[in-house]
Amino acid sequence: LEGQALDTFCECVMTCQQSCASANRTFGFAFTGCVFAFWYLITQYIACWVVKERPPPAEGHRRTAPLVPSMLNTLKNPAFTTLLPAWAFDAVAGAVFLSLCPYYVMYVIAPEYQNEG
Repeated sequence: LEGQALDTFCECVMTCQQSCASANRTFGFAFTGCVFAFWYLITQYIACWVVKERPPPAEGHRRTAPLVPSMLNTLKNPAFTTLLPAWAFDAVAGAVFLSLCPYYVMYVIAPEYQNEG
């Protein structure tokens, strides 16, 4: 009878430790979310109320340039052509990371097997 009570106590302690760890993770995610929300609100306030918009030109709005010549002028810009490969590699790296995340969680972390000892 004493061995069974000890086993029950040990199971209870393990369950409580898992619950506390889960609650700590939940609190951590909630705190991080609150920090990001606060940061978002501050930056949006600055963007909307502190940064002033340019006044429109006195002579009125200019006619916009056609699309194709504007794009060709963009490709003639040396700063743009220098940064374009970096932006492309950054986009590919982000896409690879985001597309592999579900497989990493499914096969490496394997959350469906976390409760098994």
